[in-house]
Amino acid sequence: MAISARRRRNGIYTVQHTTTAPGSKETRSLTAAVQVLTGRRITRTAAATTSVQAGWQVEAWEMYDQVGEMRFAVNLVANAISRCRLVAGRMTPGIDDPEPIDDGVPADLVADFAGGRGGQGAFLTRAVQHLTVPGDSYFVGRRLEADEIDPGGPAEEWRPYSTEETTHGPNGWQVNPGDGAIDLGADDMIFRCWLPSPRRWTQAESSVGSALPVLREVHGLTQRIMAEIDSRLAGNGLLVLPQEFEMLRGQGAQTEAGAEASFVETLLDYMITPIKDRGTASAVVPLIVTAPGDYIAQAQHIKFFNELDGRSHEIREGAITRLARSMDMPPEVMLGLSDSNHWSAWAIDRDVIQLHLAPLLGVICWALTIGWYRPALAAASVPNADQLVVWYDTSTLEIPPDRSEAAKDLYDRYAIGPVTLRRETGFQESDAPTSAELKEMILLKLVDRISDPRALLEALGVSVADVPELAPPAAPTPAIGTGDDQGDEGPPDNAPDSVQASGTLTPVELAYVAELAVQRALELAGKRLLTRHYRATRPDLNHTPATTLHVHIPAAEHELDRLLAGAWDPVLAVVPNARALVDRLDEYVRDLLRTSTAHEAQYLARLLSTGE
Repeated sequence: MAISARRRRNGIYTVQHTTTAPGSKETRSLTAAVQVLTGRRITRTAAATTSVQAGWQVEAWEMYDQVGEMRFAVNLVANAISRCRLVAGRMTPGIDDPEPIDDGVPADLVADFAGGRGGQGAFLTRAVQHLTVPGDSYFVGRRLEADEIDPGGPAEEWRPYSTEETTHGPNGWQVNPGDGAIDLGADDMIFRCWLPSPRRWTQAESSVGSALPVLREVHGLTQRIMAEIDSRLAGNGLLVLPQEFEMLRGQGAQTEAGAEASFVETLLDYMITPIKDRGTASAVVPLIVTAPGDYIAQAQHIKFFNELDGRSHEIREGAITRLARSMDMPPEVMLGLSDSNHWSAWAIDRDVIQLHLAPLLGVICWALTIGWYRPALAAASVPNADQLVVWYDTSTLEIPPDRSEAAKDLYDRYAIGPVTLRRETGFQESDAPTSAELKEMILLKLVDRISDPRALLEALGVSVADVPELAPPAAPTPAIGTGDDQGDEGPPDNAPDSVQASGTLTPVELAYVAELAVQRALELAGKRLLTRHYRATRPDLNHTPATTLHVHIPAAEHELDRLLAGAWDPVLAVVPNARALVDRLDEYVRDLLRTSTAHEAQYLARLLSTGE
């Protein structure tokens, strides 16, 4: 983003704030004007003009009060901006964003502005509301009276005031927050910040002003629907019945004197009684009336209300959609989204921050820079004050993208380590397993993966009794074959020599490590074999375990190095003296890939124990 500024007559400063969303060619510019009206550290003379409120601005505030959709959208943007931080920055030629300043008088001034972080949030909220609705605001900083200062609170108050709250008279400027006028003294500061109209520079504009016709339509339709509802509440009309209608004897209500009530009295009693008592018989049994046939059709129900117009709601929804597209904010803010995940994505979308929130922040920051910050720096004798600005930090709005799935995939491919995996999935280093826990998890995982761990243990000369979780040995399974000749026995051709346990690994640990390494190598090779071509032409393979994909997808000899690149790095990193073991496991997996043979535990057991 970039800003450029120039000074006009009568103390008016203008700023052109331009933003470009990352990866986008769309550029957004917002022009603002700042006029310093008074202040003890302002040496120049500024023409004091009376605060004038245009008629459309009054109506804009009325629409803000009466149209809930608009109020919600304005406040959502204001509350989002209030979470941003004001920071000190230094303008550098050729660089768009100011360079942050973290210490010294420039940083301290910004940190203490408006009473610190909490007061700055309230200041930003109100300033954004003013610039969004009427497009005009007066920023006022004043020294508090002794009875206004809270214990331990700041002695100064900074607050944006609307044009309705700000006046200029013979005694100077006054603000009235609603509980009485306050005269601004010589030690107080006031400067105007507004979005200038393209027709009249000193007049303000806003997106709400251009949307007033649509707001009137939304408000008018709401009033019409409410009028229709009110008309129904006025009564249910008039029931006109011929005098010839008579009640069958025994149905009529009883008067206080014990006589049978008239037809009309009985009808009223019949209608009211079920409302008071849902269990009464009149709630389900009809009232029987007799009358000459010529008079039955003369009963009439005269209505005094208007029926609800079924299209009113549809027309109002269309008007709200048009209003959402008229406001200077994403339409989704006002319309909402049925997909809550998408709504969350909008809330953190960087393009939204750069194209809609940053321009308003830039306007407010530049007004503070001209009206307060640089005069304060000059009073503190800070050198090169004209290069310093009040700027903003939107990092509190930018939630980092969810990279957990990508981290898991890269971890499985041995491209990142466990520390990175925990960080990207939201866990701390204190959540890492201990050495004993890690060993237990690996063993449990291997037991699940090995089709027949008993055969592997037997081949290594380990008693099953040493592993109580396992049942007695199962029947032997067939030896490896190419698939063409079921009578062949033994491992693939060119099997390596016998492998002995390395370092401090016991035979059981060596077997588990070797099994896990082979499974990982086959999984890695399978994922690399499943290219886009096979995903499209063989959709069944998308659901096939990666460790068996080489059985369905042939692997050429020249592809083996690529398929197994990096497959053995974890073994070499954690197993002492593992080079000989890795060389034999690598040749074993290559034979499986060459012959499209599925891996089985007994093949690896034989390899580790005898090399045959």
